Amino acid sequence: MPSLPLIPLDTPVEKPAEAAVTYDAIWINQFLTIAQPSDSVTGGGKLIAEIWPMTSDGTGRTLGGGNTIRIETDHLFQCVAEVPEAAQALGAILLALPKVAAWEKARRAAEEAARENGV
Repeated sequence: MPSLPLIPLDTPVEKPAEAAVTYDAIWINQFLTIAQPSDSVTGGGKLIAEIWPMTSDGTGRTLGGGNTIRIETDHLFQCVAEVPEAAQALGAILLALPKVAAWEKARRAAEEAARENGV
């Protein structure tokens, strides 16, 4: 139920139909996972993901999030236990973390060296 009162209209507003669009890419606007303490292996865990479908040429996003896909759950680990694709994706992220850490360390070192050399 909306928190503000509904305003009746004498003349209804119609939203015109939109042509279907096929998106071949996404833009990640927000991605957040939070581990939460739980008494069970599959309990807890929060996931918030917001993606904007895009086409390869960068078009397709409606300002104001008209075609935003938002997913939010407080049961991430249950999802990982029950959805094989989610388990595979989370596993890939976890396996990549050492490589991501090494990349970030090298990036910071190069940035610091450039700063020291006045670049």
